[in-house]
Amino acid sequence: MEHALTVGIDCSDEIMIVAYIADAKPYNLVISNGVQLSSIACDRGESISSLGVRFPNLRGILGTRKAVEYGARIQAPEDIVERSIASIYQSLLRVEGKPIDEVVMAVPASLGQNGRRALIDCCHRANFPRVSLIDRCSAAAIGYYGDRERAMTCLVYDLGYGEFEYALVRLAKGRCRVLTSGILSHVSGEYLDAVLMEAVVLALREKNLFLGLKKWTSHQWMQFRNLAEDARLALRQESHTDIVLAPALTKLKENIQVRLYASSFNESIAPLIDRTIEVIQGALESNALELTDVDAVLVVGNVAQKPPVLDRLVAAFPQSLLSLERDVVANGSALYASRLAKSRSEATGQADTEKSPESDNLLENSVSEPVRTEAESQTATEARANIAEVITTEQENTGQVSSLPVSQNPLLEDDSLQTARRLIQQGHSEKALVLLNQISREVDELRALVSLKEDTPARAVLREAQASLEEQNYNEAVILSHQAYDLDKNDPWVFTTMLQIHVQAGLKLDRAADYENAINLLKCALVHDPTDRSVRSAMAERHYRHALAMKNQNRVPECLGLLLDVLNYAPKHQEALELQRELTPARGLASST
Repeated sequence: MEHALTVGIDCSDEIMIVAYIADAKPYNLVISNGVQLSSIACDRGESISSLGVRFPNLRGILGTRKAVEYGARIQAPEDIVERSIASIYQSLLRVEGKPIDEVVMAVPASLGQNGRRALIDCCHRANFPRVSLIDRCSAAAIGYYGDRERAMTCLVYDLGYGEFEYALVRLAKGRCRVLTSGILSHVSGEYLDAVLMEAVVLALREKNLFLGLKKWTSHQWMQFRNLAEDARLALRQESHTDIVLAPALTKLKENIQVRLYASSFNESIAPLIDRTIEVIQGALESNALELTDVDAVLVVGNVAQKPPVLDRLVAAFPQSLLSLERDVVANGSALYASRLAKSRSEATGQADTEKSPESDNLLENSVSEPVRTEAESQTATEARANIAEVITTEQENTGQVSSLPVSQNPLLEDDSLQTARRLIQQGHSEKALVLLNQISREVDELRALVSLKEDTPARAVLREAQASLEEQNYNEAVILSHQAYDLDKNDPWVFTTMLQIHVQAGLKLDRAADYENAINLLKCALVHDPTDRSVRSAMAERHYRHALAMKNQNRVPECLGLLLDVLNYAPKHQEALELQRELTPARGLASST
């Protein structure tokens, strides 16, 4: 296609970087702010650490049918990514005004086949006509090699927000051969952030402060993650940094200041970084190569290119280490796209159809897929415990810490605490810890009730909503709860109570004629927090009640459809399973007559 653009897109951890070739000249595309938005989401269905939650890149969960809270709305990752890619397409047309021929997207090797197919589909819907994918390590090597004449052997080290990846590649003019590649699980910027988050939680527990993490919303988790990421970036250059936990996270009256120390953090993650170096050295040995046989160790990814990771890499590869510019991966993808377009135009008797880099002889893989290695997911407890220190707390500022001796503290009259003390004396420390954690959660709830004495406009409106609920004005109660949330979106009690009002209203509207209204109210709650168990349980229960109503009216097909809705929200709903078994044979007989 004459005068058409060939485009390379680096699907890096948080933003997409774009390069293109026009009239045989390379360019980088300046992307608008809308495309540069962070693509990190909260997933409370999986965990990367003891926190019980993880924060994946949106492009990493493509093709998984998961919905995420993004931009204050529940959205499919495919929709978000498609909008970003469509913005890139429009920007290219606006800047160059030329048709687009070949597009190559650089993706992590860990992206599965469903995710790769979903990403290509997003590109097609965004009007890119022909799309191929390439692993980021290969694209980095091609971008670094450029138009050199001499053959080279390069080792690519890629550590950004996603999992660590590496590739050993040989490059010659117009050729890139991957000798071996691999992934090291649990070594990622995401996990390093989790280490800092765990350290903060441990430091607070030492002060008998508990955040009530299980009750946090996705919004609160993202706030905490952002604080940890900011701290990790600051610790690259500073010996320590402070983060401030606002009352919206702690449920206390005052901010809590926590100090994080670079030396302890670096000590904690050092075994993980050393493990990446060991894996690379093993890859060299398995290919009968020495480090002296490698022309360059190419460092890619914003985590790898800064201390403390870079310091350890310099020590391990002192002679051949090169930290690449952030646009090298996109440039390599654009260069590869140009070669694919040229190869296609020169081919005779070949259909003009999309083909993947893996099937083209420009890029040759000696291995079918990257080797995945499991790394130890836990850093040293002692080092992690020393990373963070609480500097100021509400109790220290206001003098609210109890100074009563243990024997005089009225809380110790509670049977639960006596049981916990007895378990400790009997050597059952783990059981005691479980019980104490339950007590701490109850203390958090009581603290929240005490804090209700501090009236706010949002809480005043919310009490009006509760009164309307008691008066059976269910729709009015829900409307008022929304007004309260709009007044103060940082108050966790307001958010939790708003969801409870939705749940109660949805279940109170229990007539068959109220079914659609009830479901709409519960769907509204799911939009705010799709993982809240009480909301999902209420949704299952309301579907089940209506299924019973349909059964009583002998509307079996509708009843069975509703039972599927029940099991979607509560797969182990015993009554729904029994009713489904009861009705399924009857449906089969009816359909055969």
